Amino acid sequence: MEQYELNNGWKVFFDHGKYYLKVTPIENSIFQKEKVVELPNEIALEIKRGEMNIKNLFEKFGLHKLIISWIPNVEKGKELKNTEDKYFGGGWFVERLGTKYYIDYSAAAQGGGNVRREITKEIYLQARSGKYKLPELIRKYNLY
Repeated sequence: MEQYELNNGWKVFFDHGKYYLKVTPIENSIFQKEKVVELPNEIALEIKRGEMNIKNLFEKFGLHKLIISWIPNVEKGKELKNTEDKYFGGGWFVERLGTKYYIDYSAAAQGGGNVRREITKEIYLQARSGKYKLPELIRKYNLY
C-alpha cells in the first residue's frame, strides 16, 4: 500500500482510488481522537513530491479547513451504499426520516464528535445531487 508519514507522525495512505490522512491524537490540541479524512488530489500530489511538513500543508492548502469534513473509519472492503433515504458524501451523509431531513458529519471543531442538523428538503436534494462537498454545503446553507 502506498503510504507517507508527515513530520508530526500523521500518515497519508492510498486506498480504493483515494488518498486519506490518518490523524492520530495530539495532546492539548483539538485532535483528541483518531480520525481519517479524505485528501484532495492536489494535497496528495504535494505530499508525493516530498512535502511532509504539516505546517506548510496547512498554510499552502488550508488543510485545516478539512477538519470539518472528517470521514468515519471505514472497514476495508466495506463500501457505503446510497439508498432512497440516505446519501453518503465524502465524510458526511444526508438522510430522510419520515418528513424530516438531516445532515450528519464529524467535526474536530466540536472535539471530534458527530454533528447532526435538521435541514430542509431543498438542502437534502442539493446534497443528494452530488454537486457539493461538505464545506460548500455548510457555507451555502450556514450549517455551522
